[in-house]
Amino acid sequence: MEFDAWLDQAPKISESDVQSRSARAFINYVTKHAEQAVQVTELRQNDDGTYVVIDLETGRPQKSHYPFKLVERLAVFFRQEDAHPIVWVLREDFPETPHLMVTSEGLPRAICIDDRHWADARLTWTPAELLVRILSWFRRAANNELHDAMQPIDPIMFGNVATLITDRKLLDTLSETDLVGIELNESLPVFRLIPESELSSERLPRMSLSIVRYRLPEQQMRRMTHAPRNLIQLIEMVSKAGGDLETALAVKLSDWLDQERASGCRLNSHFVVVLEIPIQSPTDEKEVIVDHRAFIGRYKAGDVAVHFGLALEADRMHGSIVGYAKKVVRSEIDKSALEKVALAPCELQFELDHELAATMSGKPERTLRKVVVVGAGAVGSHVLDVLARQGGYEFSIIDDDILLPHNLARHTALREDIGKHKSNIAAQRVFGILQGSSAKTIVADIETQNSDLRPQVDACLDSAEIIIDATASVSAARFLSDHQSKARRASVFFNPAGTAGVLLVEPSDRSICLRDLEARYLAFVASDRALENHMAPPTGKYTYTGACRAITSRIPESNVMVLSGLISRGLDQALDEPVSVINIWSMSDNGAVRVDMPDATPVEQFRVQSGWTISVDEGLKSYLLKQRVAHLPNETGGYMTGLVDILHQSIHIVGASQAPSDSQSSPESFTRGRDGVEAELNAVHERSGKQIRYVGEWHSHPDGVGTAPSALDMEQLDWLASLFDMDRLPCLMLIVGEENIRVIFVDEEASKVEQFSY
Repeated sequence: MEFDAWLDQAPKISESDVQSRSARAFINYVTKHAEQAVQVTELRQNDDGTYVVIDLETGRPQKSHYPFKLVERLAVFFRQEDAHPIVWVLREDFPETPHLMVTSEGLPRAICIDDRHWADARLTWTPAELLVRILSWFRRAANNELHDAMQPIDPIMFGNVATLITDRKLLDTLSETDLVGIELNESLPVFRLIPESELSSERLPRMSLSIVRYRLPEQQMRRMTHAPRNLIQLIEMVSKAGGDLETALAVKLSDWLDQERASGCRLNSHFVVVLEIPIQSPTDEKEVIVDHRAFIGRYKAGDVAVHFGLALEADRMHGSIVGYAKKVVRSEIDKSALEKVALAPCELQFELDHELAATMSGKPERTLRKVVVVGAGAVGSHVLDVLARQGGYEFSIIDDDILLPHNLARHTALREDIGKHKSNIAAQRVFGILQGSSAKTIVADIETQNSDLRPQVDACLDSAEIIIDATASVSAARFLSDHQSKARRASVFFNPAGTAGVLLVEPSDRSICLRDLEARYLAFVASDRALENHMAPPTGKYTYTGACRAITSRIPESNVMVLSGLISRGLDQALDEPVSVINIWSMSDNGAVRVDMPDATPVEQFRVQSGWTISVDEGLKSYLLKQRVAHLPNETGGYMTGLVDILHQSIHIVGASQAPSDSQSSPESFTRGRDGVEAELNAVHERSGKQIRYVGEWHSHPDGVGTAPSALDMEQLDWLASLFDMDRLPCLMLIVGEENIRVIFVDEEASKVEQFSY
């Protein structure tokens, strides 16, 4: 046998010595149900894992595109850690085909049978699926049907001469905080006001402003009819309003002179007065509106100090390094000089903070919600961008991915961000949009088991009010649904082709969880003919490296922006209400959008001692009870479909068929027919993106009989048990009585969970 030396690294073992549970399941399935196509030739094991060596009948046609043998020897390697099985081909001259994994020199070829991430694949992994994928690989390769080797995917009416931008909270601290204005545009007079303490020696501005704030007494609302053109006019205007700006200016200028060198920048900067004018509302005596007006002088602050009789112009030879020296005894104010200190109005703009963002978005003022966003990719970055601009959220972001060049096609990041972690990029963008906002980040996979990161991630989730899943990962969404955090959950994602956006939001009491909403969404997609292509794959993909899984769909940024905007709007609205939400926005080629909003009903859970949980929503239960009544006095029934999570031992029943046309029914028995069953099951499987599958049978009992299984029911259970054993699933039967249902696993009744919480 070729590659004997390579295999010898793992000693031969007997079947009883196999340690891997997955390997044992595979061996058991092959020997029981697939001996006609597969023969287990030997077993090997080392510290890395278990090798199941098999001879596989490839089903090669006479005219095969690649020179496969009728029987190929393979080694299916089950690693010790939880990971994808690797399928090695044990011959040196195995042909070069698409969909081969990259292996090191001297190692056998390895065929790539699954392009899904293991975190998602393991949710439904079975030995039967593994074998089918291996056989499918050879069949498609032989027919040259493997993917292309290159496959990737209040206005002042007299005008303004400058604009001042400030954080409204800074204005409230002006009596304690000295502000300076930093020029933002060399060709236009636009300045941002910042605390002087933030102005380092390394960041000296080309031009700056010295700010003096003065708050007038509260007064009735009235228009400002004349703009003060110089400092004397401004002082007089404030005096008429009951204020004393002259004294306030003298105190501030004197303080700056006392600080000498430390105030050099301020004394040599343009002089700005910011007036705060509390105005009583004309309609509500209790409501006070604070109007802000700003005026910029043509002189430096030091020059104004000279005109106030507080300072002398001085140079180093006369005892000053800042150009001004404080007088020991103040002289009289030179009013004629102050009349020459021309003033011009400034437009005062507030930074976009939470309050302004909410106002601009038409939202009522509300307390900040603590939100954790998991995933900062295409949908996550855009939703974060929108929600930040609408205000009202305090973000934490969890993502371990880095930004690669192809991500820029549909991400809010820039080229300079390449190589940085997406979580940090998104957090920096939130900070860059919203004044007074910060976003915490954790660079980690949400499902990480790292002993340092896991406590941080859990603490972050536990402290949240809202958790938004934007990972586009089934595994991550279900992990978040099951997490101990009490936070309300939401999930946002696109369909595979990027033509639809989906929003799932739990009710505020979490009586329906993300798992339930996922099941209802998929059931709706599978049953609504208008959405039959919703789960269809994209028309093209792009490979951004040479790896089979390093592919991305070709989705235009225009779709991403439109759908992200719709999702964000829907999410923001949904979080203001206590009910659950399922929204599906589907775009046509001409940009028209169809909106589907299927209802989600409460869920009943049933559990067995082995740990399996079966979920049935009230809508489906009601349907079954109605079906039973409609067919009385006879029994009726059909097959059931659902979502299966083997890893977490969970089945969510999402559909139950009516009796096929060839079924046999009487008051004593029911035998489900086969007419059209296979075709419908295949169609549902495809329309749901291969997530909904056959999960078992249901039938009704007539009045007065109850829901205990009959002898005939037990025979059917034995048959189902044999069937499900082939696919590593529990046997599931549901019996519908007069008022309720009974769930049975092989020979054990599942107990209803009367009260449960997520």
